[in-house]
Amino acid sequence: MAEKEHYDAILKTLSFSLPSTFQGKAHLEVTATSGLTEPIMNAIPVEREITFSFMTGRPDIAGVLETRSGKGLLVAEVKERSPTLKDIYQIKTYKELLGARYAFLFTIGPIEEKVKRLCTRAPAILRSHGDDGYSFLVIAQFFPGTSEFIDWFPWNPFDVRSYWE
Repeated sequence: MAEKEHYDAILKTLSFSLPSTFQGKAHLEVTATSGLTEPIMNAIPVEREITFSFMTGRPDIAGVLETRSGKGLLVAEVKERSPTLKDIYQIKTYKELLGARYAFLFTIGPIEEKVKRLCTRAPAILRSHGDDGYSFLVIAQFFPGTSEFIDWFPWNPFDVRSYWE
């Protein structure tokens, strides 16, 4: 099964989880083929519009999360296998170029221990300049059989307790 076959299920699960956890409203879209629509484009800071001349691709899923503290852009990539360092930097590039607050790298296969070990020993891999306590890049394994996220690294943003562990 190709990664694109999982876009809708991941989008649906993410759309359900985001509003309740972050106490807001989420607008998410599959952008891998259609590109970024106006609601998403409006969430990109004006000073970042120049980045489009440098981008050669687009995130698989993108959206806007509106909370009491304002709007935050969300980007996500989906991979069939355990993520590689190249995959991590792909989503990190989208996060940084678009000024996204939230970044997800979803994998259908397990997250390999060597990836976790690398990111634990070099935590800057998952961080971006300007990140605050509400910005993140996380990796999650998605299980299509139950449409659930079954493993998170380095923490589960939908479980506030996991952030402090």
